[in-house]
Amino acid sequence: MHEEADRFAITDSQSGFRWYSARLLKGVSLEASGYHLEMEILMKAWRGGFTIDSLPVAARVADGRATSHFRPVRDTWNICMTFLRHM
Repeated sequence: MHEEADRFAITDSQSGFRWYSARLLKGVSLEASGYHLEMEILMKAWRGGFTIDSLPVAARVADGRATSHFRPVRDTWNICMTFLRHM
C-alpha cells in the first residue's frame, strides 16, 4: 500500500498547471468542467494505475489582481462530490 501511495502523492490537486500523457487522455472519458475537472482526471488516473507527479510553479498576480475565478462554496462542493463519485 505504501508503494501505491508514493506513486500517487498529490501535493496540490487544484493548481491548474499540470501535464498529462497522451495515453492517459486517450484512456479516460471526462464529464466534468470547471475546477472539479482536475479532481475527475486525478481520480480516473489513479484508478487506471497512472503515476502522478507535481512540479512547483510560482503563482503570479496579473495587474495587481488575483487571476482566480474560484467560487469557494460551489467549487469546493463540486470538487468533493467528484472525489466521492470516483472513489
